[in-house]
Amino acid sequence: MEVLKSVKRNATLADQAYDTIRNAILANRLKPGELLTEEGCASMLQISRTPVREALRRLLYEKLAVEDGPKNIIVAGVTGQDVADITVVRRSIETLAVRLAAERGVRGERLELLEKLCSDYRQAVVAGDVSACIDLDYRFHVELAACSENLFLLDTVQNANFIVRRYLTLSGTMKKYSAVALDEHIAVVMALAQGNVLQAVAAMEQHLENVNARMLV
Repeated sequence: MEVLKSVKRNATLADQAYDTIRNAILANRLKPGELLTEEGCASMLQISRTPVREALRRLLYEKLAVEDGPKNIIVAGVTGQDVADITVVRRSIETLAVRLAAERGVRGERLELLEKLCSDYRQAVVAGDVSACIDLDYRFHVELAACSENLFLLDTVQNANFIVRRYLTLSGTMKKYSAVALDEHIAVVMALAQGNVLQAVAAMEQHLENVNARMLV
């Protein structure tokens, strides 16, 4: 007996609206404090207000947008306190992710992917492509968490780094410190490649401490 019917593979208008607005926020084309109205977004996207309403609800849930009064929705900002609070969480969850990954052993395709992310990061640093550096930084931390093979931990790391990614975009600190951050990523990967659990954890702890100091300068 067929309990569930197959779903359509094409993205809905609500999905497309969400992706478009979300990407504009992440790229800082829509800046903190900017008003997001159903009518205005629908007009720019050339769609009806209904899918925009759903997209805005999702952005509110993700904290990319906040309610400013009973009817207004604006693009959310990221404060230094947000970063400080997230760093406390990251010290716990990301060092745990590295520990679990190291204990399981990071090798083969997973190790190659981490090394490739570092290689791509280096090319972005040389090219001065700050946007690519920020994206690769996010992908590195998420992929590292995936190596823990703990889906709940991975989801938490994604959410935390999502906010960090926004702050890096808004603050402009990545332009100055991208090369240093890359060296710290490489230190973690090298320890994982050697199967050195304590060194991998220590390298991640130091990286997160340094990231926090750099972002809050």
